[in-house]
Amino acid sequence: MIDKPDICKNTELYGYMTKWEYEDVAEGMNEVELEALNRLVTCAYKEGVRDGIFIAEELNTK
Repeated sequence: MIDKPDICKNTELYGYMTKWEYEDVAEGMNEVELEALNRLVTCAYKEGVRDGIFIAEELNTK
């Protein structure tokens, strides 16, 4: 698991790495598996994975 960075330090890298990991796992999943993964992300990684995906989308510097 990727460590959550301190505020304003390495947030861009953290966001993209987290989003890449999520997409890599989700790529081969069917709809039911993807729904279960999304529930897991919401429950278990509220301040980790979800924040990283949000940061990557907010930065929008692909």
